Amino acid sequence: MKESLGIIAVCAAVTFLTRSLPFFFESVSQPSGFLKRYSAKLPYALIAFLAVFSLKGYFSSWATAVAACLSAVLTALAYKYSKSFLACIICGTFSYIIALAVLAP
Repeated sequence: MKESLGIIAVCAAVTFLTRSLPFFFESVSQPSGFLKRYSAKLPYALIAFLAVFSLKGYFSSWATAVAACLSAVLTALAYKYSKSFLACIICGTFSYIIALAVLAP
């Protein structure tokens, strides 16, 4: 029992240290140019990643395929014009539900 608690305590301490360590060095130096470019492109990469993995099971019928593609395009447009992840989630969810209700009643 004591050994298990020790292991849990060490894991918690290491996890806390690795997650909080960047905040200690943030005020000391400015981020590198690579990090600035990477963080500027990260939202686009996340949207692409989510799009690929969210569309992988929707092509079992034509109705779900059309609804998924339509909602993916509308979600991409919502992000392009709003730059808000919440707007993308709402737009994608509702457009998929509405398209699926219309195409496959």
